[in-house]
Amino acid sequence: TSTVAKDAYYYTVDSKGNIDFPVLGTLHVAGRTREQIAEEIKKVLVERNLVKDPVVTVSLTNLHYSVMGEVARPGQYEIEDEKVTILDALSKAGDLTIYGTREDVMVLRQENGHQKIYKINLCSGNSVFNSPVYYLQQNDVVYVSPNDTKKRTSTVNGNTIQSTGFWLSVSSLAVAILTFLKVN
Repeated sequence: TSTVAKDAYYYTVDSKGNIDFPVLGTLHVAGRTREQIAEEIKKVLVERNLVKDPVVTVSLTNLHYSVMGEVARPGQYEIEDEKVTILDALSKAGDLTIYGTREDVMVLRQENGHQKIYKINLCSGNSVFNSPVYYLQQNDVVYVSPNDTKKRTSTVNGNTIQSTGFWLSVSSLAVAILTFLKVN
């Protein structure tokens, strides 16, 4: 069984990676694990004789990423641990459908006020593990592109100008018109 403390407090991390903690002041938390932050808070509370044996739990709240496109369960997912990889995200979304293009996965990320697009080829370990978006961040969007089969079926009748079915339809229409003209 697990228990939850009756008094839970939430602090927002500012753009500089700091939280404003009552009594203790400003604490820099960016780039640190939850355990490291909890240990620092405990240490300062004990050093200042504010609490003898504090229990401090640090958790993440309101952090998410989205997975869209050709995956089994597209949607928005919470970031529950410090690090979520693109593989974790795709797994949580139920993996790619048979229509997903493994060679063309994109991650859209907001950087310095601009939208940046990173492409990843899931069939290449180098592309995946060396990507700057291997670890997802708050508000990242993972998009799995559809393959050619899915693109073709997304038209009204499944035919496009590039498909054999389209040209067979055009040629049979032409034959029907010519036959009609010869008969009349």
